[in-house]
Amino acid sequence: MIELKNVSKAFRKHVILRPTHLTLHSGINAMIGLNGTGKTTLLKMLSGIIKSDEGQIAYNQQTIRSTISKIGVAFDLPSFYGHLSGWQNMVYFNQFQQSPVSVDDLKKIATEWNVPLDKRRTSKYSLGKKKRLSLALSLIGNPEFWFLDEPFNGLDFESKEQLTAKIEQFRRKKKTILLISHDLNLCLNLADQLLFMHHGELHYLPNQEPLLNQVIFTIIHIEKCQIPSSIQRLIVEQAEEHNGLRLVIMKQDERQILCALNERRISILGLEHKIPSISQAIKILHNRIGGENNVEY
Repeated sequence: MIELKNVSKAFRKHVILRPTHLTLHSGINAMIGLNGTGKTTLLKMLSGIIKSDEGQIAYNQQTIRSTISKIGVAFDLPSFYGHLSGWQNMVYFNQFQQSPVSVDDLKKIATEWNVPLDKRRTSKYSLGKKKRLSLALSLIGNPEFWFLDEPFNGLDFESKEQLTAKIEQFRRKKKTILLISHDLNLCLNLADQLLFMHHGELHYLPNQEPLLNQVIFTIIHIEKCQIPSSIQRLIVEQAEEHNGLRLVIMKQDERQILCALNERRISILGLEHKIPSISQAIKILHNRIGGENNVEY
């Protein structure tokens, strides 16, 4: 568990994170946000790479100094030495562990993530190989806190399956995972808690019901009619079609709206579901915590 207590960060006059109180529980915490909103900066603060301007961060009620050896980080961009081989990078970074792992254990990690043991420089690696090396480096020391910045980028199908299995394994062991991704579908299906950054504020979506239901759109096609006033406020968008109306609603409101339509004997011509874009999702989530209903479908 990670607790942020009045944590804030700014670069000169540019506010990255306003004073925030938040808890990341054990399990999978997925974070989404538009580019440039400070997701990676937050990850660097949690990793101890940069300091917050104010507030404290507690890791299972411990400080960053006593926890740093229990943190594993895989950044989106390579954070290792291009003039060294993958194996040389692993040996080099292992020596900075509070308790360096044995050569045999290091080779097991390298083999698990298909990190070559030859002398080829990592600057010559493909994106997929660089990503696997980054993941392998983050797992040295078997961390209790695992921070992943766009970890699926560049991975082939088999490696994605392997990474998903490893994340699930960490969840079962009640470790704390922070996953940053632009793949909203993946986040919604994998996460125990969904976080989002918006205008310098970090929020989470309460798990009152499945995350997917709170973000996904339901599109209902109905005959032309007068929409019941009891459900008007639940409609995100309403538009005329050739043979009727199209209603865009949130999936969590689907049952209530369908019941109201059936009670009025309004013919339902079709129904489909759609996952929103990241920008739409951010607006939806912002609405859920008190913003205005201004989602543009």
